Amino acid sequence: MKRNFELIIGFIMGIICPIFGMVLFFEIKPEYAMYENFDPESFKELIFKISFIGILLDMGLFAAALQFNKDYVARGVLWATFLFLASAIVYRFVL
Repeated sequence: MKRNFELIIGFIMGIICPIFGMVLFFEIKPEYAMYENFDPESFKELIFKISFIGILLDMGLFAAALQFNKDYVARGVLWATFLFLASAIVYRFVL
């Protein structure tokens, strides 16, 4: 039971961390939000590039979980990273 709880906690932290990174990026650099002259294709490319900043944050979270011997939390973060990366690729190239 504890393993499943740690896995779910890691997954939730792994999903929240890239979204937080993207929101933080748009708060620091609001000129990239492109409210006027909105071009969907360039916005998709921008979101795709910024999502990798979030994945870097996930890598740091993964390393911290391994450092503190939280293997199941690290596994949850890894699954969330794969899911986030797959959704970013689908958003950029399919939609």
